[in-house]
Amino acid sequence: MTRDTTTRATADDRVLYTATAHNRTGPDGESRTDGGLRVAVRSPLAPRPTAEAAETDAAVATDPEELLALAWATCLSGSARIVAPGRDVSVRVEVDLVEDPTGTGFAFEPTAYVSFSGTTQEQAERLAQQAHERCPVSKLLTGRGTATVVGEAGTSA
Repeated sequence: MTRDTTTRATADDRVLYTATAHNRTGPDGESRTDGGLRVAVRSPLAPRPTAEAAETDAAVATDPEELLALAWATCLSGSARIVAPGRDVSVRVEVDLVEDPTGTGFAFEPTAYVSFSGTTQEQAERLAQQAHERCPVSKLLTGRGTATVVGEAGTSA
């Protein structure tokens, strides 16, 4: 969905920033943002390139699972640094693609691991939960955010 951020910000003063991404090829091709980022994408189920091919720029592509993992790791790391100032923080996110048990395609099952320097396991668990509570990607993944899909006739993304 393409949005006019000026109009949208006027209509909803809560909006601090809007990122817009586009894909016209599905999982095999390219996705891009209005900010100029272009990313080659591929299906996570497609064969991976050989080691020789992987060394070329043309073979470098990502998938929705990796992009979700990057988004959550980045956001959760930022939130963790807020709840644990002065500590070294490391975040690893794994996103599993599984068959949806309802039979309607696939589903993501993401898990985040947040490490804090100089903490006990109990302290690390508490800080990780505090970071999870404030992270916008965590909120969206746990149903505490809003995701909207709007059909647009006769337009292209």
